[in-house]
Amino acid sequence: MRLDGRRGSGNIQDRRGVSGKAIGIGGGIVGVIVAAVITLFSGGDMGDVARVAFNSLQQNGGTEQATRQLDAEDQRLYDLSSKVLAGTEDVWTKVF
Repeated sequence: MRLDGRRGSGNIQDRRGVSGKAIGIGGGIVGVIVAAVITLFSGGDMGDVARVAFNSLQQNGGTEQATRQLDAEDQRLYDLSSKVLAGTEDVWTKVF
């Protein structure tokens, strides 16, 4: 498959340095459900749960990525992934 000359997608995130623990502490569906149940039984408002869950996911979602230099092999894989994803985005844009 020739990918030379194709556009690359900007929707690539390198999350290899982000642990699952950082994502799980602040968010996760189980945490939101537990918080909702506790809040409802203690007479709280669901708006409070939604607000806290949203803020927690924003802070601990792992969206910050460390800047690191890519070696030649990582750069090649990044370019390949970017071009394949761009093709997928183009197809689904036409479908919808």
